[in-house]
Amino acid sequence: MITLTTILLQVLYRKETPRFFKQRSLDKKLMLMVDCADIRLRLEVRRRSFTGKEAVGMFFKLRRILKLGRRQEGSAAVEFALCPIPLLLIVGGILDYGQLWYMQSVLTTASREGARYATRYQTDTSTGARLTPSNLSPSVSDYLTTTEDYPSLLPADADFAVTTPWGAGYTTGTGPVYVKVTAKKYWFLLSNLVPGLTNPQPLESTTVMTCE
Repeated sequence: MITLTTILLQVLYRKETPRFFKQRSLDKKLMLMVDCADIRLRLEVRRRSFTGKEAVGMFFKLRRILKLGRRQEGSAAVEFALCPIPLLLIVGGILDYGQLWYMQSVLTTASREGARYATRYQTDTSTGARLTPSNLSPSVSDYLTTTEDYPSLLPADADFAVTTPWGAGYTTGTGPVYVKVTAKKYWFLLSNLVPGLTNPQPLESTTVMTCE
């Protein structure tokens, strides 16, 4: 039975290239055999007496043979094809979640500003009586959407809305008042890359304050 070492020795001494080594794809087990044959040949070189020129020639021949099964043509293309997927996830995550954080921050500020406006002590200019939050002019909703113009701080498709305030203080002027604002976040990329991601993503913020 002709072993792999014998084939390698034939290549070295007879300058033959068996068809066996012309295959470009070899499995890991075969490559392990080639490495073992490499070690055997090195021992053979040490055991026998060769001139420096012959030893160098054998070394380069063996090196060319071992490279036949280890070619890496196309590896760069494969790596390049795999890189865009995680790269898109990273870039899309930065853009989408950055905007999500910004929109949530705007909603939080808007709800706090609406609650502060509703609970602030205000009086009727004609009678001097205190105005309840439900009778304020402009209303809490108009104050946030028109006076403060919070919708302009959000994307055009955010659908900014102010829920009618509630709580004991909203109609009586004594007690807590709840102000809630909502919006929608439409994903740029993540909805196409992450299955099951809600699009649009509902956002909301609620603030409660006690009337002065």
